[in-house]
Amino acid sequence: MTDRVVDEMWMRRALDLAEEAGRADEVPVGAVLVAPDGRTFEAHNGTRELSDPTAHA
Repeated sequence: MTDRVVDEMWMRRALDLAEEAGRADEVPVGAVLVAPDGRTFEAHNGTRELSDPTAHA
């Protein structure tokens, strides 16, 4: 796969996470981090669900 295809795949995942956040009545933000060794970390906003203003994606 080209870098562009891989980047678009991870961006799509971040957008999917944002949609999940929106359905959960959160601000629709998702994030995916891909480490150089290939490990991935992902989350969406959870500030309302967790009553924690620091629980941003």
